[in-house]
Amino acid sequence: MKHTLATFLGILTIWFISSCNSNQATEKDTKSYKAVVADSVVFKTLPEVELLDYNKRSKELMLLDRQSNEVVIINQQGEEISRFNPHIEGPNYAGDRTFGWTFFGEDMVVGYGHFYFHLMTKQGERIKRIPYPVRNKQWATLDYYPKMIFSSTAGQEEIIVLIPGVENINTRSQAYQDTVKMVYKVNLNSEEGTPVMHKTPDGLYRSLGAHTDQGFPSMIAIEKGKVAQIYPSDDKIYMWDTEQDELVTKLEIPEPHKPVFDQIPFDKKGTPDHLKVNSKIYHTKNQIVLVSLDKVPESAIDQLSKTVPRWWESEELEQLKKRYFKVNLLLFSEEGFLGEVNTDGLGEYVFYNGESTNEDFFWVQRTYSDERDYRTFLKVAIVED
Repeated sequence: MKHTLATFLGILTIWFISSCNSNQATEKDTKSYKAVVADSVVFKTLPEVELLDYNKRSKELMLLDRQSNEVVIINQQGEEISRFNPHIEGPNYAGDRTFGWTFFGEDMVVGYGHFYFHLMTKQGERIKRIPYPVRNKQWATLDYYPKMIFSSTAGQEEIIVLIPGVENINTRSQAYQDTVKMVYKVNLNSEEGTPVMHKTPDGLYRSLGAHTDQGFPSMIAIEKGKVAQIYPSDDKIYMWDTEQDELVTKLEIPEPHKPVFDQIPFDKKGTPDHLKVNSKIYHTKNQIVLVSLDKVPESAIDQLSKTVPRWWESEELEQLKKRYFKVNLLLFSEEGFLGEVNTDGLGEYVFYNGESTNEDFFWVQRTYSDERDYRTFLKVAIVED
């Protein structure tokens, strides 16, 4: 039950941010935008799949087959290029589970294991494994489905990774928020790791003085070593230069879209409610896209789990989702907030299951209310309405 609840809460989550640090946009400055389907890729498969990464160079998509636990690579014609299972013991074994994969160059992939990063060919043959830059002492339930590994834009040899739970310290404490380093850039040639993008002193988690969530960031590389970073309850997008480990700018979220959450003292038990959170962030050639979520409060889910058998598939849960749950896309440039995005033209889609491109679109996965023997991935472009 605890695992089901954690998974549900992790997937039910998203919100996005914006404006400009020096020239904050107002509502009258914004325009209307809409999301349109520029193209799509259909992959014939019955099992559910998760979109892991997109390779701009080879125009390939990397998927995880949730039934077999295999990594699958397809092209934009929906043809399978390769398939391998890194979770079967043998010379290419990456552990009983992994925490994400990213393309590396044109013909390699990197997997995130329990104790090592695994550099492999696209056919799943191990090239080498790279130890973590820090000793991992515990694993924590992540906030809101962040992407944990991606290739850096600064150089072909670097990846950027989120390593949660690296210190044997109480996560519900000010010391944890002030001192723990969670994000590293790792050089796959030298195998050295450097901490980057630490929480700023004036950020929410270091200034709130209470607990609201663990504060794991969601990030995406943009270009030339620049990374856009958000936190679940913070009201800013942070733009970092990872080469110099310098904060470039902060984009403030407009007032109607700021996160809405409760807080409790560090020394008290309980889970605060979150009504709006920041979760997924995408990037196209010239746009930053935040997926914004109005979510079901944690207290409502907790109460439902105590009173309704098989609550996760109950009508009561559906009523809660209809009451609270809403997904919005918010559009930014690197200077500030541009406006809200109408998504009516997309149909149903998995808001957390998508990938950035640094091209004129980003990817999301379409969902269906009935069972299909294929999966559809949409190239989504944002245009003025």
